Amino acid sequence: PWTSKIPYMVAPGNHEADCHDPACLMDRQRRHKLSNFTAYNGRFRMPSEESQGVMNMFYSFNYANMHIISLDTETDYPGAPEETRYVLPCGGFGDQLTWLENDLIKANSERQLRPWILAQGHHPMYTDGSVNTALQAAVEDLFFKYGVDIYFAGHEHSYERDYPVYQGVVEKQDSANFYANPQATTHLLIGGAGNDEMHNIQTPKDPALKWLGRDTDPSPKQKPMTPVSGGDSWTVVTDQGDHVGVGKVTVLDDSHLVFEYVRTITDGGEVYDSFTLQRDHSVYGPQGRRSAQ
Repeated sequence: PWTSKIPYMVAPGNHEADCHDPACLMDRQRRHKLSNFTAYNGRFRMPSEESQGVMNMFYSFNYANMHIISLDTETDYPGAPEETRYVLPCGGFGDQLTWLENDLIKANSERQLRPWILAQGHHPMYTDGSVNTALQAAVEDLFFKYGVDIYFAGHEHSYERDYPVYQGVVEKQDSANFYANPQATTHLLIGGAGNDEMHNIQTPKDPALKWLGRDTDPSPKQKPMTPVSGGDSWTVVTDQGDHVGVGKVTVLDDSHLVFEYVRTITDGGEVYDSFTLQRDHSVYGPQGRRSAQ
């Protein structure tokens, strides 16, 4: 399996909060031992100690000329969805928001070495014309102040690419496939990598792969740049209908990167959507975006 060969970094989602099997939930001893992300934190070892984070809940790391932040969108900020109770009470891992700002200050003090700052979390902030107001209130101002380039999310089992957006205001671009030095963060939802709730996944015609699901496409193939009603919508492209896909980031240099969304089962690895992001990172210092002179 690829997970034994390729490093991967995890972030907590709602399904990691506790056990979901009815037999487990009915067993008092097991359900309490597996509550509050216990199994999730026991299975992996993310670099939280090295980044002053907490277990596998929130942490950061550097890779090449990128600083990458992994957030806990489930607990430890006001209004977090599992903060008080999921099936069992969750949370209490630490002051995530203070940690996040301190991490961003440090990352910006080293931005000449690692200009790109990318963040990931399970819940999206913007999706399908709606806003996660609790998550927005918790982190969006920090993302904007310290110049987070892209926020990657999941939870919804589909794909969506948005224009750069801040406080619900879209930063429109001349080209839908080239974002020219936006100030706001770009939001990408990549939630269709495979899930047991995706009931109509298309599979290859290879008989050896029939176990993956259906062998006919459950929905008509959408064209890239599907029009979205509403002139101020932040949504650029979506891919719904239980298509399986992953994202690929290619950093070209300190100011340009290319993102590609690839359908991995349907159409044999088709690049369904892509865009280029250009950013001037020289305007950021340890205290965030510098004022115009």
